[in-house]
Amino acid sequence: MSLRALMRRDQAQTLRTQGLNSGFVLALWNAPISGGMDALNHFDPNIESAYPATTLQSGTFPAMIHFVQPSRSGVRIFSEIEVGDVILDFKQGYQLPKTAMFDIAGNRYVQKDAGSVLSEYWDVVIGGERMWRTLLLTLQR
Repeated sequence: MSLRALMRRDQAQTLRTQGLNSGFVLALWNAPISGGMDALNHFDPNIESAYPATTLQSGTFPAMIHFVQPSRSGVRIFSEIEVGDVILDFKQGYQLPKTAMFDIAGNRYVQKDAGSVLSEYWDVVIGGERMWRTLLLTLQR
């Protein structure tokens, strides 16, 4: 069995395991309309400019969901992560724009910038293949 097949099997088994806050996440994003009359740019007199027409797209995908809780030790290592944020882990292959919104547990979350040092801790690479993609989310305001 190839390394890639083993990784896929391991990911599937991890997502099936109960008690790991795994579930399906709904992602929403605006995508430009391609072709036809609807794709014509719309002129907005308020901003005195045209903008491309978009439509709301959505998709669901399996993920591991981590809700950030208050620290018991009082030590805070990464300043980017705050109580109430969500850390979302999902397998590679899902192409989501940075402007995507996520519906999790009845709340709407948006992506939050994670620093480069924090991102390095999240990168799990085996055999040159990245296993998971991790996003830091915050409540939409």
